[in-house]
Amino acid sequence: MKLAAFNGTQVNAPYYTVPQGTQASTWGYLPTGAMNRGTYGNGLLETIGYNNRLQINSMTDVEGASTLFSKSYGYYDNSGHNNGNVLTMTDALNSARNQTFTYDQLNRLASAAESDNDLTSATVNLKPRLP
Repeated sequence: MKLAAFNGTQVNAPYYTVPQGTQASTWGYLPTGAMNRGTYGNGLLETIGYNNRLQINSMTDVEGASTLFSKSYGYYDNSGHNNGNVLTMTDALNSARNQTFTYDQLNRLASAAESDNDLTSATVNLKPRLP
């Protein structure tokens, strides 16, 4: 994908490139059609992993030898059930930024919490307001 112009200024620079390789380790897209890896115009390489339900379970952004972003996503509850809700986000670079989520019986977000002091807890009020 090329970015041709930004605010009227001609750029004509690659915004995001997905490689087309002959080896599975270099495929930009998986056989399912899900994107596996791509490179932003600034050279940042993004790699995405999926579980057997094709839900994103990891995402990593690397620039040169530096990992700038690395998270894994958990969908399974304590009973081993996966109903599609993200229950945990684990930050491989900073465990203080790990996040947990809970949902109500209708799968609506009920609460979110982060390990560091930026967000100790947030609760979403989903009760209907009566006039």
